Amino acid sequence: MVTNMRLSECEFDVPCTVGHRGLIAYFAAHPQLRIGDGILPLRFVITDTSDGRYHCEIGVLEHDERVGLGVPQSIFAFRPRRVENQERFTAVMLVPTGIGALIGGHAGDAAPAARLLAACADTLITHSNVVNAADINEMPANTLYVEGSVITRLMMGSAGLAPRRPI
Repeated sequence: MVTNMRLSECEFDVPCTVGHRGLIAYFAAHPQLRIGDGILPLRFVITDTSDGRYHCEIGVLEHDERVGLGVPQSIFAFRPRRVENQERFTAVMLVPTGIGALIGGHAGDAAPAARLLAACADTLITHSNVVNAADINEMPANTLYVEGSVITRLMMGSAGLAPRRPI
């Protein structure tokens, strides 16, 4: 069976909210972010905030519903965890780049800060802007290195992480 899939991205501007509060609900209700049938949202990012507007990008996968990807859920849906476990302390370290960031990016210059934070936590979850692939061997053993959208899904409650031992 041949199925059609198309990955696409679009850019648009959205007026800023007063005090930049309630952004998840604000973007979830925005008409340009309402996702239709056969469209799976993959990525949403605000690339610039200036002149009273948020410059946004969204990436979607348009697919034949027979592919079986299921009903797409809003990327803005927050699912609070029902179970709380305080036996271990897990920290998440994010470093944005390209929007006036002072550390991080391709050089991995946030690695010292990551090592310091990892020393205070049982587990540190981080991504490539913090420690780049060239520095991966310098990460502490208690660090989980994941792709950015996985961290987003983890924080929104739609995904979980489990460490794996090397084979």
